[in-house]
Amino acid sequence: MNYQSIAQWSQVASSVLFLGVLVWLWIRYIQPAVLAAQAAQNARIAEAERHRDEAKAALDGLQREIGDPLCCWRWSHYAHHDQDKAAQQE
Repeated sequence: MNYQSIAQWSQVASSVLFLGVLVWLWIRYIQPAVLAAQAAQNARIAEAERHRDEAKAALDGLQREIGDPLCCWRWSHYAHHDQDKAAQQE
């Protein structure tokens, strides 16, 4: 074996070792961080979806109340009462 082939195999071995270290670093440090960030983002999305569903349910309830004529009278009565109260304070 001559020095040229030893140098070439040395380059191959160091390249394989470098790639092995990169894979180890990825598995050891980067992948857990990515998975933790993904879990946190999924939790935020689930929370936002829960808030959205609650808001939709509240909106549906309010729309059903508006469909009730007695409910409309109550809201208009409260609105006029608040306007009168605001006018008295001025």
